[in-house]
Amino acid sequence: MSEVDSATAILAAAVEPTDSTPADAPEVESPESTPESPDSTDAASTESEKTPDGGGDGTPPKAPTTAEIRASLKAFRDSNPDHAQAAKLLNDGYSRYEAYKQVFPDVDTARSVKAQLDLVGGLDGIANMQAVISSIEETDALLDAGDPKILDQIAEDAPKALSQLGPHYLTRWQKLDPESFAAGIVPHFVAALTESRFPEVVNYLATQLGGAIDATKARELQEVVSSMKQWFDGQKVRAERANSDALNPERQQITAERENIVKEQRQLLDSFVSDQVGPHIRNTIGGLLKPYAAALQGMPMAQRQDVARACMTTLTQMLRADKAYQTQIAAMMNARKPDRTKIVQLNKDKVNALARSVVEAVVKNYGLKAGAVKPAKGAVKSGADKVTGTQIIKINAQPKDADIDWEHEHMSDTAFIQHRAVLTEAAAKARGLKSRYVQW
Repeated sequence: MSEVDSATAILAAAVEPTDSTPADAPEVESPESTPESPDSTDAASTESEKTPDGGGDGTPPKAPTTAEIRASLKAFRDSNPDHAQAAKLLNDGYSRYEAYKQVFPDVDTARSVKAQLDLVGGLDGIANMQAVISSIEETDALLDAGDPKILDQIAEDAPKALSQLGPHYLTRWQKLDPESFAAGIVPHFVAALTESRFPEVVNYLATQLGGAIDATKARELQEVVSSMKQWFDGQKVRAERANSDALNPERQQITAERENIVKEQRQLLDSFVSDQVGPHIRNTIGGLLKPYAAALQGMPMAQRQDVARACMTTLTQMLRADKAYQTQIAAMMNARKPDRTKIVQLNKDKVNALARSVVEAVVKNYGLKAGAVKPAKGAVKSGADKVTGTQIIKINAQPKDADIDWEHEHMSDTAFIQHRAVLTEAAAKARGLKSRYVQW
């Protein structure tokens, strides 16, 4: 989904009607038969501003202190002995709340921590992770110390991998430190020469060359030297083959194919996570923007989309700044067998934990004020269509493009995204509908 589509979806969730209006209703204007009552609206606004202990200017009431709350509960208990048990439960509950608040600043944070704890298998999962970390630290210590015991661990865990990596290790060792490589390889080189009976051949040649050489001995020496040359040439071919094996076109092709497979699998995983988490982000942020629907509807569409994009940008920045989240999600995404369900759940939980802060920051930056959504002024012109009903009718499937009145004043991209539309008069008649406004 493009950036514009994401912004539109967020705004759709933010201004989606509630209460008695169907959730998927199209954005239609109120009929003239239902006029707006400014007196009732003003009265409601005035009444909402007169909050207990609050000022008439809309300032929020002062929160009571812990001591005041406890004193109130005690007074309630003393004046209502029959409710003493309830007062005690309330007092105990508030005490627990105060204790929790010292650890978790809000419910969303507590839920996020609990969700992430569940993702790793709870307390048992943490114990297992600590065991793995301990093992990794032990391995790192062996590496740092150059302790050959680490090779025993590799041989036990992956013997085939050790033999496959051996030649590559020797090649890199020779390039990295030729002197130590030569010192380390000499014992094996001498052992290989001894096993091939090379010293015996050299001794024989030395003995024979020390005396007179007749024609028969000359032929024997020639055969021995020829055998030595043949053996050496064979060893040289094997060495060259081993060195060039890493550059073998077939091996390179196999390596490239494996890399492409891994890349494709990662792209599929990214797409899956995006498809699952994207709607959750838009619905969550859109839901938190609902109290500001009136302010949003009073803004030009371009500015409204700026607000939605700012929410997405702020969320992205918060996620990037969260090092613990970045480490955890990278480990889960790069795992040998990524758990899609856990990855999606981690992202959703993180969104839940950050969404409120995101919206609060954006709302403050744009100076948006919360308030009730006022019905739009205007009316559906009853003379314009023979099908004049404004009732929203449920249909089974999305109508064809040709059946939608795209030029209608009440038809919008937001409505269509929310599976709502205004049908043409002919399409509504053909379906036998009393209203042109539908949802599916």
